Amino acid sequence: MKKKQCRIAIVLLCGFYLLIPARAQVTSGVMSSAAKWTRVQSAAGDFSIAIPEGFFVALDAQGFIASNSVGSRAVEYTNVRSLSSFRDGLAMYAESYKINEKDSKRALEYLIRLGPGADVTTSQLGSVENKQVVYSKPTYYVINYFVIGSAVYVIGAAAREANNPLFAEFLGSILINGKPIFNTHSTNPLETSSTVLLTDLQETPLEVFGNLNRIKEEKRKKAALSSSAVTAPPPAKDEGTKSLVILQKVPAMYTDDARKANEQGAVRLRISFLPNGHIGKITVVSALSYGLTESAIRAAKRMKFIPVEKNGIPEARELTLEYGFSIY
Repeated sequence: MKKKQCRIAIVLLCGFYLLIPARAQVTSGVMSSAAKWTRVQSAAGDFSIAIPEGFFVALDAQGFIASNSVGSRAVEYTNVRSLSSFRDGLAMYAESYKINEKDSKRALEYLIRLGPGADVTTSQLGSVENKQVVYSKPTYYVINYFVIGSAVYVIGAAAREANNPLFAEFLGSILINGKPIFNTHSTNPLETSSTVLLTDLQETPLEVFGNLNRIKEEKRKKAALSSSAVTAPPPAKDEGTKSLVILQKVPAMYTDDARKANEQGAVRLRISFLPNGHIGKITVVSALSYGLTESAIRAAKRMKFIPVEKNGIPEARELTLEYGFSIY
């Protein structure tokens, strides 16, 4: 099956937390006593990470294609597994992709898109090279990229405050062949209550409302009138409210059927961003046919974010986002 080559567009609203390679020190504070963690590991046992119980799971067997320039050899990333959570002020996520091993060198190059102020470091753990991207503002954001065999891993963590102690707990839990990428000196060493395989994870169910296919023009006009409340501007902010921060918004993939039918336009989705870092219900505001709406929904499920906070308490918020499709 042919897929349209595209570049990965990642919104990097990023930040800084001091993390240095294994055998160096990362100091953390006291972890939340209410936190229970699950260790998720690859089937081969060469990678694992701990994440708070009840994490969100999005799966996409089809995956995506990326390249760094027109005419360059593209890399196909399939069997996407995406985990995400928000706990005690920290947004955390882990994603894995399957690639052809011969593409391992260019796989990270095509994924990493650096924004202003990026600080990039490279460290080595055995045969595995880890690239870490750190941003200091407007949000404190650390992303790690590495390849093990035919698997690519992307691990990210972000918070509004640089000194959030869970940075060290979460990123310090990354193990490659049983060894940590980072050493942490924690007053409360991380303990996990269970271990699960990446391959055994089931997708988190969520509700999708609306028509998934393009509707006729006369119906579209009626739908536009009835959806005015959905696109209304958000309520005015007060001083105690901190806005939603979208850390990652991946593009949706074109489908072969849509390309053959010359189906172009935009899918607009009303997405619920929950306080626990999960994507909630998705309402289709405007749709396209030939699988493009479904493609946009798959991409929306992989969004990573820091939820709205009001007086220090995370809150749910809905936002309408657009996924464009054009043939060029």
